Amino acid sequence: MFYITNNRSYLFALFFIVEILSVIGQNNTKTLEIDKIPLDPAVRYGQLDNGFTYYIRRNQVPQKEIHFHMFVKAGTFHEDEDQVEYAHLLEHMGAKGTKHFPRLRDFFKSSGGYNHAQTNYDQTPYYGWLPSGDSVLVKEGLQVVRDWAQGIGMEQESIDVEREAVLAEMRTNNPASDFLHYTTRHIILSSTGYTPRDREKREASIKNFDRESFLRFYKDWYRPDLQAAIIVGDVDVDSVEFEIKRLFSDLEMPDEPRDAKAITAKNAMQLSGENKYFKVLDSMWGNSHLRVVSIRPNRGWKLKNAEDYKFMLLEGLLTELLQPKINASYRQYSAPFELFSLNYESMDRMTTTMGIDVDYNNPNDIKEKFFKALTTLKRIGNEITKKELNEAKINLLNKHTKGTLESSTLARRYWAHFKTGAAAPDLEHEQKLVATTLDEITLEDVSKYIQECFGLERNTNFIFFTPEENVEIPDSSTINSWIAQVKAMDVVSTTKPKPITSLKETVQIPFQESADIERSSKNLLGITTIELSNGIKLLLKPDKPNKKDGLGRVALRAYRPNGIPVGNREEYLMATVAGEVVEHAGAGSYNKFFLKNYMDNYGIRELKMSFNHSDQTIYGNCKAGNLEEMLELIYLYTDNPRKDPEAFQDWKKIKRKQLSGKGRNGSEKFFIEAVIAARSPKVPVMDVPTLDQLTIDKLYTVYDKWFSDFSGYTFVITGDYDKDHVVSVLVKYLSAFPEGRSPKEKVAKKPSIPLKKMDSTIYLNNLDQALVRLHFPVLVPTDVKTKAIFSLISKALRERIWDRLREGCYSPSAYGRYIDNKDGLYEFVINYDSELNNQEKMFQNAMEEFRLLRDEGINKREFEKYLDWEKADYNKRINEYQSFWYEYLKEKLENGEDPETELLQYRAILENFITIEDVNAAAKDYLKEEYLQQFIGLPKKRSKNRLE
Repeated sequence: MFYITNNRSYLFALFFIVEILSVIGQNNTKTLEIDKIPLDPAVRYGQLDNGFTYYIRRNQVPQKEIHFHMFVKAGTFHEDEDQVEYAHLLEHMGAKGTKHFPRLRDFFKSSGGYNHAQTNYDQTPYYGWLPSGDSVLVKEGLQVVRDWAQGIGMEQESIDVEREAVLAEMRTNNPASDFLHYTTRHIILSSTGYTPRDREKREASIKNFDRESFLRFYKDWYRPDLQAAIIVGDVDVDSVEFEIKRLFSDLEMPDEPRDAKAITAKNAMQLSGENKYFKVLDSMWGNSHLRVVSIRPNRGWKLKNAEDYKFMLLEGLLTELLQPKINASYRQYSAPFELFSLNYESMDRMTTTMGIDVDYNNPNDIKEKFFKALTTLKRIGNEITKKELNEAKINLLNKHTKGTLESSTLARRYWAHFKTGAAAPDLEHEQKLVATTLDEITLEDVSKYIQECFGLERNTNFIFFTPEENVEIPDSSTINSWIAQVKAMDVVSTTKPKPITSLKETVQIPFQESADIERSSKNLLGITTIELSNGIKLLLKPDKPNKKDGLGRVALRAYRPNGIPVGNREEYLMATVAGEVVEHAGAGSYNKFFLKNYMDNYGIRELKMSFNHSDQTIYGNCKAGNLEEMLELIYLYTDNPRKDPEAFQDWKKIKRKQLSGKGRNGSEKFFIEAVIAARSPKVPVMDVPTLDQLTIDKLYTVYDKWFSDFSGYTFVITGDYDKDHVVSVLVKYLSAFPEGRSPKEKVAKKPSIPLKKMDSTIYLNNLDQALVRLHFPVLVPTDVKTKAIFSLISKALRERIWDRLREGCYSPSAYGRYIDNKDGLYEFVINYDSELNNQEKMFQNAMEEFRLLRDEGINKREFEKYLDWEKADYNKRINEYQSFWYEYLKEKLENGEDPETELLQYRAILENFITIEDVNAAAKDYLKEEYLQQFIGLPKKRSKNRLE
């Protein structure tokens, strides 16, 4: 189906690869044999007499970190019929507690680290992260790994709690989307030789728990010949190896070990080459759609030789070459795909999934949509040029020739080596192998591989999701004839629109000869405040981010009070969606797809304008060097919004789907919105009837009225930037931005949460469980010491709710927050989900923990623990430059408070001026039920979906 256009050779790309090869060759004193792939000599690799394997590698990227892994070559494949879902349950137990660490989460958190685990078909990995520098902590980390191997806590009471958590994890707040995912996965696996167990069987097995079968699974598969410890990071290799030999040599093998390899082999991928067709009744989804899933071997799953590397690199080239073109195909209001997943990995299987929305009541629509999707794919393949291939090779080569790998990446490589015998060479060897293999891959190789992946003639599943049983779907001969027709067609390449290179001439900003700064100051926190003569205020807090993706980036957030009273329902509701509509349409002469390309080219992320009951806001994030381009785009959206009827109707279609509570949106989102509406009944909420009445003329009139100027905005600028440069750019641009166009109306009063009891049941589509939120509002002092005390009480409540409601909920939570800091309105909140008809019991358990904390308080051990946690969390909060500083500075300015005071006092108060008596007294005074507001979300109806 696909043919690739050959353009002339681009010598610079090949020259680059040759240079890499020559440099690698010069650095070698001995030529490497690329057909032989030895294990990285920097890793200490060994096997104990009992078969236990270990990998130890010193690595300083990131610095001062140690990654502790324990892998088991066993998962759900290895369960017997009386052990269904027990691999998952056992993983829960291992993540929860062990022989030497009954509360594992507490150990990692108090040590400044974290841990997690997961269950897969053929493996169960456990992971912990700890800071380096403490030899005692390193030994404790290794003891945790030893406990994971054969020391997991097996107390029946604890097992019963995790059984309920596993059951809760099977529930979902989006049954429609979950059904799609489960059905597609079921078909993929069953088409390749493995039939996953259905949810009913998994649930029944956990509910009818058999301890003997559970312990048999543990004994059979948690054994040293199937386990490996992988320790990577800032460690002393010799001392760690000594500890591993001391700790792990006594691991026991079962008397009659079962054949794990035979089970894995039994479930290995089997492809017959045949296409298969399925009809699925799906009454929850609400629309008809087709999913086309092509399956191929995942050669990157078990890299053992140069040929495997070639297939792995071909997959990488597909991503480099095709993903941008596929993404670009979405940039139209009638996109050819509803979804497209290029190369999803699952064990030894690789899949490509294409989703198409179709109308089964209109045969012409099915054919037209199918042809549009396939011809788009064919055109994408045809348009690949030699130049693009060479550029993709360079990008892929760069990814494989970067410097030292991070510890987490190294650990994954050693795990693959242990699990499948996959290659884990040193970087020098791998770089030479990758460079050589890439150089040998031709356009013809890529064209052939694209045909294998997207030809749809072999190993492809066609899954027709229909809302009604009597719907007729195309048969196999019809589908095959369509594929043949597209294959025979000449597909004309599209003319690519000229990208926007600059907005400077388009926006025509009336810059002033000299921008006036009314006043400027800097405080002890490093915050610079600037007031412009037009009333715009700037707050700048440059800081080094704690995440890589924040390096060299600026986050801009601006706000001003909402001026529309909530009583003006029509205008208020139009203002809440006006920013969405304009963003969906574009600005000036450019639609949103042109502007998205522009944003991508200049590293601009998530430029949004929004409006709610309290504030009007602007948010943007860009590379520090492209701040001017982002400001020009903001100006264009403000000064010249694009009025596009097609975009408006497309937006209404999407919005209607969101508001209906059907489709892909999770019910939790609708539940939270319904709770907000119930607690603030005077605030209007958009609904489908109101949406249907909206007209483009009315909406753009409101946009012009409320989004056309910058009067009264405060801009908070955080991130990793040169302050002097950013100040000069902001002052220049914002001084020239329009003002005085919006009405000078009195700022609307913010709606407040009522201090009264509430009890409401909310019925939702797309739900198969109960959702519960409990709010406990209370009036409290607002001094810094009280805030610190409330943080400790919140931690105590969160831990108690987690421990108690974990039996029945996968992830219960609790927290405290100020709703209105100025007036001292605070609330404690408890969230959980529940099996239907069990929510009342869980409510009683939650209230019991709430009352125990109020009446008995915390003990000394808990006080010291929560104090340590709050100190660590405090440091994390102030380093989250994008979220923390904006909210904090906005709060202080709105309340007329000095931002220095709280931050300069907070840690000192934590360390020196809070006692356990203070905490327990506050708990007794403010954990009140007087105004308990209880909200329960329940399903409107339950639908039975079916696979034929």
